[in-house]
Amino acid sequence: MQSFLNAGYTSEEIELASKMVSGLNLDSDKPDDLRPISEISTDVKTKNSIKPKVIGRGGHKGLIIGLLASLGIVIIALILLYLFQGQIFAV
Repeated sequence: MQSFLNAGYTSEEIELASKMVSGLNLDSDKPDDLRPISEISTDVKTKNSIKPKVIGRGGHKGLIIGLLASLGIVIIALILLYLFQGQIFAV
């Protein structure tokens, strides 16, 4: 601790760093209010985590509509090809 004081750190900064290294962190301005770092890191993880989108029933509605639209376009193209095959493949 003396070497940190000689380096210019305040005693409060040294005490805080010591408590953080030993596994505790100050949660508020009160020196008595200590929580383990594992609790603090759990709080940070839950606040910053991105929740995945849950796909339930009807979650694939857009995919089904897209496939049906594509199928409809293919069917229309085949009908037009059949109707105009004489003009398309004329030699």
